[in-house]
Amino acid sequence: MSAEAEIPAQVAQNQRVRLIFGALLLVLLLASLDQTIVSTALPTIVGDLGGVSDLSWVVTAYLLSSTVVGPVYGKLGDQYGRKIVLQVAIVIFLVGSALCGISQNMTELIVFRAIRGRLPNIPCTAAIDSSLAALISSTTSAPVERTDQSANAQH
Repeated sequence: MSAEAEIPAQVAQNQRVRLIFGALLLVLLLASLDQTIVSTALPTIVGDLGGVSDLSWVVTAYLLSSTVVGPVYGKLGDQYGRKIVLQVAIVIFLVGSALCGISQNMTELIVFRAIRGRLPNIPCTAAIDSSLAALISSTTSAPVERTDQSANAQH
C-alpha cells in the first residue's frame, strides 16, 4: 500500500522539478539574450547617442557590476533564500533594461547598464552556476543525515 502512495508523490516531485528547471532555463535565456542583443545593437545605440569615445564604459560598467554582485548574491541567498534573491535580481535587471531603453545620453546609458548588470550573467558563471546548483539540489534531493560511518570515512 505504501508503494502505491509513493507513486503520486513521485509524480508530483517530478513535475515540480520540471517546473523549476524550466524557470531556471528562462533566467539563463534572459541573460543570454541580453548579451546577444546588446552586443549586436550597441554600436548603433552609441552612434545615436553620440558617445563613441565612451563605448568601452558601457561594457565595463555592466561587467564590473555583474562581477561585484556575484558574491553578494551568494551571501544574500544564504541569508534570505535563493528564490527571493533571484526574483529581486530579475526585477532589478528588468528595471535597468527599461531605463537603458529610455536613456537620452551616454552617461545615463552607462549608469543604467551598471544597474542592469546586477543580474549575474554568462560572464559571471560562477555566481549563477552556484545559485542554480543550490536551487536544483535543494529541490531534487532529500536532506541527508550524517551517520557515524560517513563521519569516520572522512577522517
